[in-house]
Amino acid sequence: MAGTTSWGDGSSWRERRGFTLVELLVVIAIIGILVALLLPAIQAAREAARRSQCVNHLKQIGLAIHNFADARNGLPPSTVGYDRTSTGRHEPRASFWILILPYLEQEANYDLVHSTTDGFAEPVTNPIFWNTLSREERNSFSISTYFCPSRRSRGDVMGDGEATVQGGIHGPRGDYAMVQGRERRHWALWLNNYEPYEGEVSLQRGPLRSARWTGTGPQSWRPRDTFAWWRDGMSNQIVVGEKQIHQDHINVCPASPGSSVDDRARQSDCSIIATGDWGTIPTARSFNAGIARSASEVPSFAETGVHWGSNHPGVCNFLIGDGSVRSIAVTIPTGDGPNFLFSRLGNVSDGNPVSLD
Repeated sequence: MAGTTSWGDGSSWRERRGFTLVELLVVIAIIGILVALLLPAIQAAREAARRSQCVNHLKQIGLAIHNFADARNGLPPSTVGYDRTSTGRHEPRASFWILILPYLEQEANYDLVHSTTDGFAEPVTNPIFWNTLSREERNSFSISTYFCPSRRSRGDVMGDGEATVQGGIHGPRGDYAMVQGRERRHWALWLNNYEPYEGEVSLQRGPLRSARWTGTGPQSWRPRDTFAWWRDGMSNQIVVGEKQIHQDHINVCPASPGSSVDDRARQSDCSIIATGDWGTIPTARSFNAGIARSASEVPSFAETGVHWGSNHPGVCNFLIGDGSVRSIAVTIPTGDGPNFLFSRLGNVSDGNPVSLD
């Protein structure tokens, strides 16, 4: 009988043909719908994992701060200081991000900077420090703890180039910034957080201030403050947060930027190795600055400084003084003064009540 096959017991089965075109299209459509339904969930799960790792990096930085304080009897300084004389220019020395390296299991990199700069006495600008390192030594400064996986898993170190007050400083990148701020706002003043000069440091109200020296010079640096400096309490103090870098400015550092907002924003991903003048844009943010709503928002550059920001939808992560990490909504009202929660969280001693609960 055509179309059938007989078995020995007399039974038979009809020959099965392949899928029809309609059946195949239905199956493909169903698979497509399932993928469309599952893809957002998969992406959300991946982002949750990346955000969790980003939070973990901030917690590691917080642990390094507390371990530094235990070992050195004081908070890690924002910078060792500022060189105003050796080259006739204002050149910054090592920043907070270098000083905490031994407490992030990065002793070799710390020792390299320490020995190369005469105990941090010399600046760490390009011609004096970075340009003298080998390629292998430079690559060692790409430290995973300083990167947020939601933005990038790792950053390339920067190339050669002259460093000036108005230009970019080449060196290791990072996705986080110190919290800085002053009693009276102005970016040119809150950026200049260095060894006392005409009373500048006395106006600083951020959690991390510059180091103290003795008469023997910057090699004698020591912490300026203890945890007592955070007078509003550890649990109410933001110390480090995610900084805004426009998505088109990742791995960009202009050698000679102009003075426009966009030019300054391009410096956000320059080196975090030094703090001072324009070189502070990559390393710190003011607690009076706003939070960018998305990675595509160009950071504002105004009296209150450059924006904070992240690649996480709707939130920006901040390290709290007690070592915890909190996600703050990007819609939080920000501005200069005690009426703004963000300013209260950053100012160490404004005396205003604040709660993150």
